[in-house]
Amino acid sequence: MPRYLLRLWVVKRLIRKLRPGTFVEIGAASGHAAQWMSEQCGMRGTAVEISPSALEMMRERLDGNERVSIFGRDSCHLPCGTQADLLLSMEVLEHIEDDDAALQGWFNLIRPGGHLLLSVPAHQSKFSAEDEMVGHFRRYDKEPLRAQLMSIGFEEPQVLSYGFPLGLLLKVLRTRVASGVLKTDQRTRQERTEASGVERKRWLSLRWLLNDVCMLPFNLMQLPFLSLDWSDGYIALARKPRR
Repeated sequence: MPRYLLRLWVVKRLIRKLRPGTFVEIGAASGHAAQWMSEQCGMRGTAVEISPSALEMMRERLDGNERVSIFGRDSCHLPCGTQADLLLSMEVLEHIEDDDAALQGWFNLIRPGGHLLLSVPAHQSKFSAEDEMVGHFRRYDKEPLRAQLMSIGFEEPQVLSYGFPLGLLLKVLRTRVASGVLKTDQRTRQERTEASGVERKRWLSLRWLLNDVCMLPFNLMQLPFLSLDWSDGYIALARKPRR
């Protein structure tokens, strides 16, 4: 999806600057980011996903990749002592009812001095049919999100607003579509959450258009606006204290 590509482009820039050696990705979906981190950055890590459909896609994508271990269950059940330089989680926290408990668990999976990198939908005031359709409990606001990360124990949290202006325009369109779909959608919140991890599969027919080359103007266009609060998605980066 265009919004996914806008987000991933910024996430990749941040990871290249951090240069971590190991990662844990929570909600790895089809394994696109895990594949990039392992094959392009030389990282080793663990990809966690609970959606059966997403797991099937991830196993196909990462077949033969010895740098990534796949866990088809909750991050609470990772092997004792699992820790990494980077914990990546894109569009997951808003699906978890007790997000403080989730963040505390993720904090424990990061090595001292390592980083948390996550993305969440922005502005609770914009909660809409689209959020209900994909199983969200909430959206987030910039300063409360920074405060929440600090309350868990993270240092120096940055919250970037990615995707302006294209992401904001697409939000309007997605909300209108979701309003119609939601009227007949009988799925549970959990089923909607699991489906949201593989929604990009619908866009495969447009892969000739939705790629890094065609998206480059929009990716570059968002850079001057990252520090502002104008779009509908946040990328947060925070460090775990060394001691």
